Amino acid sequence: MDFSSLQIRKRINDKAPMWTILQTNNTTGWLRNPTAAEIRAMTYEAIGHGSEGFTYFVYQTEVDWVGIVDENYNHTEDYGTVQTLFNEIETLKPTIKKMKRIAAAATTAGGGNFAYPSADITTHEDIETGDKYLVIVNHDSIQPANVTITIDRAKLGMDITSITNMLDNANVTFTANSTSYIISNLNMAPGDGKVLKLTKSAAQTKYIGQDKAFHVNNGAVSNVTDISASDMKTAMHKITGSRTWNIQWFWDKTQLIPGETYDLYAVVKIKYAKDTYIDSSGAEHPFQPSGTAFSFGVYDLIAEKAVAAESMEDMFWHTVKIGSFVPSQTGDQVVYIMPWDNPGNVLEIYVDQFYFVKH
Repeated sequence: MDFSSLQIRKRINDKAPMWTILQTNNTTGWLRNPTAAEIRAMTYEAIGHGSEGFTYFVYQTEVDWVGIVDENYNHTEDYGTVQTLFNEIETLKPTIKKMKRIAAAATTAGGGNFAYPSADITTHEDIETGDKYLVIVNHDSIQPANVTITIDRAKLGMDITSITNMLDNANVTFTANSTSYIISNLNMAPGDGKVLKLTKSAAQTKYIGQDKAFHVNNGAVSNVTDISASDMKTAMHKITGSRTWNIQWFWDKTQLIPGETYDLYAVVKIKYAKDTYIDSSGAEHPFQPSGTAFSFGVYDLIAEKAVAAESMEDMFWHTVKIGSFVPSQTGDQVVYIMPWDNPGNVLEIYVDQFYFVKH
């Protein structure tokens, strides 16, 4: 798959869906025909990386391309594979249309190959319900794999009650500890992909502060149109030499129960200084930032903590856990995001919302 334009795609200011063209042909002396497992892996990786439309090149054999059907429309070896995948996509279509990719909240062990150490995994949010999804792909297109998935609860930003395979609605067994949810030894056929739904707990209550309630200063602005934000608006700060509490939220104490413990989160993304760089030999590579992107804290309660730029994916929303505490009912507490003076690595900081969760 060719995702070379993904960095540009993240900056499009409309909801135009991304389509992916996947290889199902061989060309004598140039390309070999992908195996059924490789076609399956490409399809599910496309879903995981944000595709909402799929086509396979090429349909009918022409010139020296051997397609899904031959010159007389007879089925070739790929026809059944693509037909099965189309049936699966049709089942998953309502889910795919509601999925918005966000920063990774999970890691994998197992399911790797010579190029990748483990299975591919991406995280998505349901734009209607706020539930989360994981798309997992076995990178090994030759051997089956048992894949273990570790979900970071702080990055997930919510408690969950169930995990469901969206293709067959089967429940997926998981365990929980104070920091993670763990799916152990998920069996995956060669090149297989799965879409798993993480259903948030109905028992937890949430109090949200959107950007219109923020206090912004020193060049930061609010009410910036952003189709990827939860309410289509966000606060934003272009990196300058000024490093102060540029984005703040003074929450309404009456919205919180006195004496109760809450988790406080921020939903933040950063824009890298560049998409790629050229090395000394002239080769182009994806840009990897360094240094600090921003810091956060709560005045008089939680000390300032720095967030490394390399820990943030470019232009994907990250859930950042600020901390767990009992909010004051008398003092003026404020949560803040402070962009750092690091323009060689980070150009912009965006904050969609802060929110409290009570368990």
